[in-house]
Amino acid sequence: MTFKIYGIGYANRTLAEICQVAGEKEAYVIDVRFSPFSRNRAFHREALRAALGERYRHVAVLGNRNYRGGPVDIVDYVAGRALLKSLDRPAILICACADPSHCHRSVSLHRLAEEGFETEELNLSGTAQTESRQLPLF
Repeated sequence: MTFKIYGIGYANRTLAEICQVAGEKEAYVIDVRFSPFSRNRAFHREALRAALGERYRHVAVLGNRNYRGGPVDIVDYVAGRALLKSLDRPAILICACADPSHCHRSVSLHRLAEEGFETEELNLSGTAQTESRQLPLF
């Protein structure tokens, strides 16, 4: 059984909002940044780990090698997909990008949806920003 995979950007959000959404969804927060640091110290790996405990995981294999510029290049999508498939609850892929249309997490969410995962991009209130997709496995 695979659980739903959500996406959310933390730009223009607070750590408390991210924690609230994770609690409401009973989800892991999967940090898909290549480098788990931010200008906003609330979103450094250590701060996220302190706030979310076991629910926080940095998964660099779903990061974008070209996060400083250039085309999206996911480090190891297959390894990231395998990790997501092994989870025992839903997951929220998180990175800094406010606009999912220009973000590497959307590349992973799109590929996951094509492979049969149920995915959904969340807006600030935790409701669907884009239509939820469920594609057949075969």
